[in-house]
Amino acid sequence: MYLRSIILLLFFSFVLDANQVITSSGITSPEKLKNGLRWNDIPYALPPVGELRWKAPRAFENPKATIVDQNNNGCVQEASVYAGVPGSGIVGQEDCLYLDIYTPIEYLNQDLPVMFWIHGGANTSGWKDYYDFSSLASEHNLVVVVVNYRLGPLGWFYHPLLEKSAQDELDKSSNFGTLDLIAALEWVQKNIGLFGGNKNNVTIFGESAGGHNVLALLASPLSKNLFHKAI
Repeated sequence: MYLRSIILLLFFSFVLDANQVITSSGITSPEKLKNGLRWNDIPYALPPVGELRWKAPRAFENPKATIVDQNNNGCVQEASVYAGVPGSGIVGQEDCLYLDIYTPIEYLNQDLPVMFWIHGGANTSGWKDYYDFSSLASEHNLVVVVVNYRLGPLGWFYHPLLEKSAQDELDKSSNFGTLDLIAALEWVQKNIGLFGGNKNNVTIFGESAGGHNVLALLASPLSKNLFHKAI
């Protein structure tokens, strides 16, 4: 009985290791869901805190890091039952530029369509964890990416002093939330093949303010070649 337990433990350890993915921002392992797999809380840009507050997102690479689940990693906002954001008062954190990836169980060596979800909430509330996309991914054989982006005054705030002090042209735009989405799409282009996704078949879609952000991405030259269809 003891030997059997050891063998089972080694087997499940091997399965877990086999599903590890080494991305440009770290090593991630999936959570097994009823209908598929989900990789949680993958950072796609440096935390926009301190000197990076009210700046365009900065890409980074740290493939040797181990990615762990983050607690309450929604962006700073007021709690809202309508947006599915629990708590009361101001919740969330500035270190919030993370994405999740849903895939079918069989994702290795696939070339699956990718759907990139942008949550709603008037661009002042909401987060990537509002919906569970595991059934959509498994039933339709898709890879689904869901993403946090900066909200409210941290996502879209203009002041002449910010523009005057900015050294990067993108920092002057004040469209930090939109730039976060572009940074996440750039991350997808670099890494989604590791999860069985086809980087040349990316569809963006969103709800409410997320739909507005889809239109913003369609209008922005910075998002050229980062996605191929929009809903």
